[in-house]
Amino acid sequence: MPKLYLLGTGIRGLLQITQETQQALSISDKIYVLHSDLGVIRNLEETFDAEVVDLEYIYRGVKTRNDAYKQIAQLIVGATSEATTVSFVVHGHPLFLVSASEYIYGLAERKSITVHALPSVTSLDTIMCDLQLDLGYALQIYDTTTLLRRNHQLDNRAEALFFQLTSTLNPNVIDQLGSDDTLAEFREYLLRFYPHDHPVKVVYSAATAFSGSIVQELELSKLSAQSLNLVERPTLYVPAIE
Repeated sequence: MPKLYLLGTGIRGLLQITQETQQALSISDKIYVLHSDLGVIRNLEETFDAEVVDLEYIYRGVKTRNDAYKQIAQLIVGATSEATTVSFVVHGHPLFLVSASEYIYGLAERKSITVHALPSVTSLDTIMCDLQLDLGYALQIYDTTTLLRRNHQLDNRAEALFFQLTSTLNPNVIDQLGSDDTLAEFREYLLRFYPHDHPVKVVYSAATAFSGSIVQELELSKLSAQSLNLVERPTLYVPAIE
């Protein structure tokens, strides 16, 4: 039976890749990579004997990200008919905000293929270190688009993290950012639960071996696409109201 692995490199290049993940890569015949750091891809090519495929090209032929994710799932699950062991490698954790992994699970189940997901460092892990906070006692976690579309009711007595600010209400492949305030609806939504001057922090976790994390502080009412560096895909931390 073929093996199909879902793997993550962690957040900082290859510094956080686990030994368990390396073992899975060492027995892989094909490694499909969805990662923005070309250095990571080159390292995989140089370190392992498998055929390494950079999946970035799929984004060039589609309009929406979901279309890309579905194509990736079909490609990877289909590869199990040709290879003994296939691995799908992503930035971070393979099951934390990775829609392609969800599609792979669904397609593999219909074809009776077993999927093995291995744990990895997530952006949640690095954000706790960046903020120097233990967020384990009470924490709300939301994807911004999901929050708005489902109209979730926030509890301002508990701390909150909001991920994927860059793609808020935008299903398309993002190759450039517009000049409009794409966060206006999100900001106004939060202001239903928090005061205008509520202090928040925008976290840019270090994504490469040679970069450092940045934490930007501002009042909630000042949150806008223009006030952030959305190219770096930050996360918003909103503390509880004491």
